[in-house]
Amino acid sequence: MGKVYMVVGGTRGIGAEVVAGLVQRGHRVIQVSRDPGKALDHPAVSGIEWDARSGPFPVDALPAAIDGLVYCPGSIRLRPFERIPEQEWRDDIELNLLGAVRALQGAMKALRQAESASVVLFS
Repeated sequence: MGKVYMVVGGTRGIGAEVVAGLVQRGHRVIQVSRDPGKALDHPAVSGIEWDARSGPFPVDALPAAIDGLVYCPGSIRLRPFERIPEQEWRDDIELNLLGAVRALQGAMKALRQAESASVVLFS
């Protein structure tokens, strides 16, 4: 089989398409989401439960090496800038920025074990 990729937020939207594309190309995918039961049903896909807004990434759930990390969770506030309360900004920062930092910190050791690893962050 091909390489091993970790896709955070891979159950819907862009993340789900990334997972499907990697599987189609013969790679193994670790699909990380709040609901791993929604992971793509395929022998090359395994699921890890993790909410990017809460706590450290479950490092022990990763294999020794991964060839890439794709971070897809995100939120968007579709209303005028001045109508977004401060707490919603904080929630967005927690998910979009700090969640990505947690995922990278948790995966760093496994990424470094790969011959040539890549990281893609969607925002």
